[in-house]
Amino acid sequence: WGDVFMQFVTFCACDIAALKSTPVGGNGTDQRIPVLERAQSEAQKYFSILSAMAANEIHHGDEQEMDARLNVSSWSEQIARRRETHVQEKVLSPSVPNLQEGTSSKQTFAKSCFDTSYVVRRYPTQAEVGALEASPERVHPSMT
Repeated sequence: WGDVFMQFVTFCACDIAALKSTPVGGNGTDQRIPVLERAQSEAQKYFSILSAMAANEIHHGDEQEMDARLNVSSWSEQIARRRETHVQEKVLSPSVPNLQEGTSSKQTFAKSCFDTSYVVRRYPTQAEVGALEASPERVHPSMT
């Protein structure tokens, strides 16, 4: 999905630049620029939330589950199906991870590897947080 994001943002940026360089006339140029800027901003918001959710799922859902199995299970019990780790993830981490609003330069991992926060372009709305918390596949609703 990184490629999709880059293609969409590039498409918006190129069209905005082309429209700004075109003389304003009766062709609706003034109306298209704000629509493209809003679409670009929304893409940045939702793709940053998707990235945060995916990183959190890898960090808390998969990595920690497999580390725990390494120490207490025999080799045959260390092999897990994806749906088994998702059940554990829902029990261990049912809420949306700690999010900070900002740009990627604000992202740090210095606090703690266990209490990670993720930088997103804009915070999700309460309705979006509710949908993410209610979903067993939390990364997928980030795209809808």
